Amino acid sequence: MFSLPKIAVAASGSGRSLVNLLGRKSFKVACVISNKKNCKAVAIAKENKIKTVMVSSFDEGFTHEINQQLFDQGIKLIVLAGFLVKFPVLENFKDKMINIHPSLLPKYGGKGFYGMKVHEAVIKSGDKHSGATVHMVNNEYDQGKVLAQIKVPVEPHDDAQTLAAKVFAKECVLLPKVIESLLL
Repeated sequence: MFSLPKIAVAASGSGRSLVNLLGRKSFKVACVISNKKNCKAVAIAKENKIKTVMVSSFDEGFTHEINQQLFDQGIKLIVLAGFLVKFPVLENFKDKMINIHPSLLPKYGGKGFYGMKVHEAVIKSGDKHSGATVHMVNNEYDQGKVLAQIKVPVEPHDDAQTLAAKVFAKECVLLPKVIESLLL
């Protein structure tokens, strides 16, 4: 019997990207990793009977343990989707860890640039475009190889909230496509 490739999703908040990835016909979310036990992403994982791994720190022992645990589960790809702690590259997952970022990297990336802070910076700058980027995870914030980007126009009437909504809508299209391309 054919089984879908398994992915792990790391999330710290609302779980909107997690919901977007659930029920896909080309891969299965088999594990959710979070650093916040009471976040919505963990509740969504529990509702969907998805294994949850809680992270308090990435010390050497825990990093080795989670690396082995995910590998033993048959995870093929780790997807950071709103995970707000620096996630080290795991030994068994070099070139198998990606992140979705709500800007056109290298603009508005790096430590401290996440969520609404990114969109506020774009609006403040007067940029005519923003967007989303999927990139490989390395040991620097938002510095991994860019795999795909999608542009979103910044309209004169946009504020951070309206821009965030437009970017997230594009993320919902971009992220699953990149995941599928990496798993084929």
